[in-house]
Amino acid sequence: MPEPTVYAASDLVYIFIDYSNVVHEGSRECSFPNESFNVDLNRLVTTVCNERKLGGVFIAGSTPTPAKDELAWRRAEHHHGFNVEIFPRNAFNKEEGVDVHLACEIKTVMFTKIPGTLILITGDSDFSEPVNQAKEKKWGVEIWSWPKGMAKTFKSFPYVSLKVHYLSFVYIARKRPPKDKFVLKISGNIIKSWEWKDGPIMEYYCTRKLLCQFYWINDTTAHLYFKREDQLQDASNWWKSKDYPDMLVEKLGKDIKNDKMLHEGNHTNIQNNIVGSTPQAASTPPKEELSRERIEDLGLDVKTFSRKALNKEKGADVHLACSIMDVTYFENPGTLILITDGSNFSTAIKKAKEKKWKVEKCSWPKGMARDHYRSFAYVTGTYPLKSKYVLKISVDIIKDRRLRNEPIMEYYFTHNLLCQFYWIDDTIAHLYFSSENQLQHASNWWKSKDMLIEKLGKDIKNDKLPHEGNHTSIQNKTGHSIPSTSKKRRQIHR
Repeated sequence: MPEPTVYAASDLVYIFIDYSNVVHEGSRECSFPNESFNVDLNRLVTTVCNERKLGGVFIAGSTPTPAKDELAWRRAEHHHGFNVEIFPRNAFNKEEGVDVHLACEIKTVMFTKIPGTLILITGDSDFSEPVNQAKEKKWGVEIWSWPKGMAKTFKSFPYVSLKVHYLSFVYIARKRPPKDKFVLKISGNIIKSWEWKDGPIMEYYCTRKLLCQFYWINDTTAHLYFKREDQLQDASNWWKSKDYPDMLVEKLGKDIKNDKMLHEGNHTNIQNNIVGSTPQAASTPPKEELSRERIEDLGLDVKTFSRKALNKEKGADVHLACSIMDVTYFENPGTLILITDGSNFSTAIKKAKEKKWKVEKCSWPKGMARDHYRSFAYVTGTYPLKSKYVLKISVDIIKDRRLRNEPIMEYYFTHNLLCQFYWIDDTIAHLYFSSENQLQHASNWWKSKDMLIEKLGKDIKNDKLPHEGNHTSIQNKTGHSIPSTSKKRRQIHR
């Protein structure tokens, strides 16, 4: 058992479990399908606590499947003192709100309890910020995670591998019967009277330090799986010694062909239900100009995070939630304005309201009126727009690249138009308008600024745009050459 990073004033331990991470990384570590891999949360807490005084347990995860419901969630919810939060998945079946909720709970414990030992059961680097803050506030810190899912940012903390202890809390509720296993069949109506029908099965395997694997044939019949025949015999003796009236215990060995299993039969077609979303591209240089670099010049608190595998955002939500918690606990109550389109911050908002803060949330779907976006949004095209009236301007007088968009935005915003432009090179830009009247008005405005301008209307063929030129051939995705006729070019541009 590791020693905490510092000597804590309290001997209480506070356990925070990211259930989704524990299951996902555990199934990967132990090479089992995610839908079959389960964690008995009560036994996990008992293992981690190791007879120390428990100050609190905080568990969060996304909506579980029925197979994961019993010992993983419903039993934990019934356990006195466990704070369990389950978050629904979004339209793309992706998890939302779990990390932010746990981060808020960590901060709450830090702010309201005497420093003790904080135990984080996950290897997710999203939690590096609140954990480091806990260390600074003289809390002891322990990280428990699966080796493959351990973030490098946690290397400086005392670490315990879940793989060393997994036989005490992991169980495999199989979706189909495995092969090459010795099988013990237990059945009887007495099973219906068990409060947690997986509980007695888990009890046997844990007392023998074996990996718990079973398969429910129906509500009253289960198959228990073992690697060796002597394990099968021991299990048979154990179950027969239990005072379970009318329970049938039968050793099936490796021959289970006579059992009618749910997944056996002549299936001609099996469909996989796959739900996912296409990852968004990482921020491009045009987005950096006014969105980040410029606001840093204004003295605002800006923090950026690198994206993880599959180009997914990493750490931003937890950082923002921690900032909200810092403000709500250490500043006098005022108005907190949260600008986001995500639902991850429900816990942070709830805790802010408990501290008498007024909360406003702005987001694209409902929070912002349609007319508002013209006051702050701008569109920098990566290729020239068609069906727009074009004004060409030269801005070589502006040396600071970070500020070159400023005069363009000034015009559009003052006239309540959506700002759309395209940079031909570092000194020449095309500004786009929906009508000829808007084009004429813009031309007059820019002339008054002593700027070199030219109205191109809808005809921009004379401009040497990056996508135009005398191309002899264009390669399509299959590698075949396409003759560069004007008709073909127009099709490709579209």
